[in-house]
Amino acid sequence: MYLAEVRDKLPELKRYAFNKKAKKVVEALNVNITGIWTKKSFEDGLKEDTKIRNSLFHAGHIDSLEGTYNNLVRLQFLTERIILAALKWNKNQLWNWYDQELIGINSGQ
Repeated sequence: MYLAEVRDKLPELKRYAFNKKAKKVVEALNVNITGIWTKKSFEDGLKEDTKIRNSLFHAGHIDSLEGTYNNLVRLQFLTERIILAALKWNKNQLWNWYDQELIGINSGQ
């Protein structure tokens, strides 16, 4: 029984890491990542957000409600920018107020 469960999990070990996938998508679509993380690199910010996500979903634990919320907002903006880039959305059609929530959380980063 246990051996079968371990065998079923083996393909996951070969899985490409989420952070690497996200970076490749951002590069391939030329996604604007400006302003998502202002005090750390894209890679470091994404790595921190992934740790928070994993802690929440795999252990049911968060260290900071505010930190979790802020990182959720950052991931939301990143996801929206990826989708808009994939749709070849005209960047001139985005409104100036669009990034206000992101600017707010980064001011307290």
